[in-house]
Amino acid sequence: MYRRFLKPRARDEDARRREFIFTVLLLATILLLLVAFSSMVINTLSEGSKYAGWPPYSMLIPVGLLVGLYALARRRFTNAVVYPLLGLYLALGTAALYIYGYALPEGLLGYTLVIILAGILISSRGAVIITMVIMGSLAGLSYLQLNHISKPDVSDLAHPLRAVDALVYFFIFLVILLVSWLSNRDIERSLSRARSSEAALRKERNSLEVKVMERTRELEQAQIEKMMELHRFAEFGRLSSSLLHDLANPLTVVSLNLEQMGGKRGSVLINEARKGIAHMERYVQAARRQLQYQSEIKVFSVPSEIMQVIDLLETKARHHAVQFVPKLDPTLQLKGDSIQFDHIISNLIANAIDAYEGIEANTKQIVVEAKRHDGLIKITVRDRGSGISAKELPRIFDAFYTTKGNEHGTGIGLSIVKHAVEQDFSGKITVTSNKRTGTTFTVQLPVTA
Repeated sequence: MYRRFLKPRARDEDARRREFIFTVLLLATILLLLVAFSSMVINTLSEGSKYAGWPPYSMLIPVGLLVGLYALARRRFTNAVVYPLLGLYLALGTAALYIYGYALPEGLLGYTLVIILAGILISSRGAVIITMVIMGSLAGLSYLQLNHISKPDVSDLAHPLRAVDALVYFFIFLVILLVSWLSNRDIERSLSRARSSEAALRKERNSLEVKVMERTRELEQAQIEKMMELHRFAEFGRLSSSLLHDLANPLTVVSLNLEQMGGKRGSVLINEARKGIAHMERYVQAARRQLQYQSEIKVFSVPSEIMQVIDLLETKARHHAVQFVPKLDPTLQLKGDSIQFDHIISNLIANAIDAYEGIEANTKQIVVEAKRHDGLIKITVRDRGSGISAKELPRIFDAFYTTKGNEHGTGIGLSIVKHAVEQDFSGKITVTSNKRTGTTFTVQLPVTA
């Protein structure tokens, strides 16, 4: 019954409130008019020809009008039918005051009811407008009646109150009570929801403050760890600077001695040692330039630099039974610091060799490929070694993070490689890996030569 006859159908909360009050008011008015109709019928039958009141069928007209308004309201035309209902009440009150005098209590109470309904069903502004209309109506009625332009029937004012008068008062007060109760009930519900929302917001705010404090502590801890990491970098740089200074002179002496020995006996091993020493000297010189914020920018051959690195790491590769498979475009050239480029390639290839440690396989290969791709120089270093787990892969470029253990690495090689690729060559480095197919590092560098 509630869903069929009373439940609001509007979507807006305020519109639902007005629709519910309006629907209840219409049904209550229809019910009371039907009671009045029944009373008239009973009086007509009991009094017969002596009945002097309004004919019963006169009640069917407002009942039919109110039923029509109710049907429109249930089809979401509440805002449109509010005004006819208020107009009906206003017209009935004005007619009663015109017929029985502007001082008729029932008419004045009817005007009061219309003002209250306008404030609840329309707005406070609507109530003000209705009040102005009522004041104008009263002024007009009083003028007409005081100047004897109209002659109202004021005989009822001189007679004692009758039962029908009490019924009218009862009806008006009941409607005022009903409308006020419904309005106040919805207001109290809205306030209750507002208080609940406020309590929930307060709870959420307190929870958010706790989360902010926890997050702040986490950030402070992260900053402390970052400062410690930077301190380790600074200490590493200080030690590196000292180490480079201490290595420079011994390397020069060893290089001169190997050169004299190679002149006397053209040993292959001595020549390889000389190449290694020369490469180390290049690294020392490059490191010195970096410590002094200097770099040697020039155009160099990409395949030539890669092959130099492969030659340098050939001995280490043979020790692990690893074969190199170079696939290099001989026309590739790049502009930049060749020492930094060598450092990138040597780190990637050395890591690829280490990936085969402890693996027994008939064929251990490292494919080093360099080619042009989409306007870039694409270099890939691919192995089929032990691979990197999915858990470790996102951190592979983090400083001081290593999967080899402290005895085999410091965890800064790939971090330096990533920095060199991005900062020195404006490139990009990515890695894919799993335990079955091994690891592939891909370096993409813009062509600047």
